[in-house]
Amino acid sequence: MAFGELTINYVSSLTKCLQASYAISKWMDGVLWYLLASSRGGPTRVRIVRALDQRPRNANELATELDMDYTTIRHHLDVLLDNNVVRTAGGDYGTLYLFTDQVTSNWETVEEILETVDTEES
Repeated sequence: MAFGELTINYVSSLTKCLQASYAISKWMDGVLWYLLASSRGGPTRVRIVRALDQRPRNANELATELDMDYTTIRHHLDVLLDNNVVRTAGGDYGTLYLFTDQVTSNWETVEEILETVDTEES
């Protein structure tokens, strides 16, 4: 295989990777807007995201800080986990919640949503 063919193959592969990355980013934008701004539990999840933005926390710490029921917090954390917004670190007791790489890559969208959503009602 000649150098020119290798270069063309590399550029083609790189282009496909960038297109896939762009598609994933756009998909995550939609997920974030739906979960945080469009769905019924959005304001509560925004409060959780704001708290996690300060530092990683476990469900009990979030429930205490946000003055909400522990099971409600766990429900919303499960929704965020299922949609790849947060991930866990640590063991069963005291499991910490942190943002996924996909969310940190789309942090501008998160900030836009946080500015838009009113959490006074939750």
